[in-house]
Amino acid sequence: MIKRILLQLVVLSVSFYASADLQLFSRWEESGPQAREHAVSWVHEDTYYMVNGYVFEPFQGSHSTELWAMNLESQSWELLPTLGDIPGPSIRGVKVGNQNEMLVLADEKTMFGTRPITNLYRLTLSKGVGHWTRLSLAATSAENVEVIQNFVLARDSQLSSLVYSEKNDRFYTVCDAGDCQVYEIRVSGSEFFIEKVKTAGAGPEARIAFAYGFSQQENKLVIASGQSPLKQLLFSGMMFGFLILTKKRRSGVS
Repeated sequence: MIKRILLQLVVLSVSFYASADLQLFSRWEESGPQAREHAVSWVHEDTYYMVNGYVFEPFQGSHSTELWAMNLESQSWELLPTLGDIPGPSIRGVKVGNQNEMLVLADEKTMFGTRPITNLYRLTLSKGVGHWTRLSLAATSAENVEVIQNFVLARDSQLSSLVYSEKNDRFYTVCDAGDCQVYEIRVSGSEFFIEKVKTAGAGPEARIAFAYGFSQQENKLVIASGQSPLKQLLFSGMMFGFLILTKKRRSGVS
């Protein structure tokens, strides 16, 4: 007899859903987090966690730095308190080992109109409280300073990837809207170090809205789908022009 594998699945959209298996969805109306995009989520033991992101109220793109937890048995949500240097909403994160700990890349703007600055944070959960720590970036050589500057000032964490290799004991981030460079991140205590990884073969071009997955067994990262930011910009411009033209024709303007 084939055993049925029961899974817990959470879909975050306009509403929140829980699933007992892949063929049955149920919906609850209990209080919980607002619908959001670009949040980071993970599961530790019997609890699902979600932190940061952009919410849709009072308007789309509003920032949230909330940390929510949902018990997978009772399906009840709890807003957890956070302490320390809380990062901005635009983040990429990866769970570290068996501990309830996340390493998080975050983009932040020092003031309106300025370019975002990428920082690295550690989020540790202990006794129902999230503790944020911003790690210090250290250069390994004079040549490494240029790598650091490009990483800190030119990357977009929200549109990038972040994985952890158990075999190498290193973190890696690949691709964003600017390029598809591979960066290796080594964490030591409260410091972290960044190196650009030399690659062989024809790598992917810069892309946005791509999917990625990492195999610990094979120690391989897969980058799939996505679109060139230039093509996306051209498409958006064409659609905007089409909408204007359609509106003028409907108004009787030639």
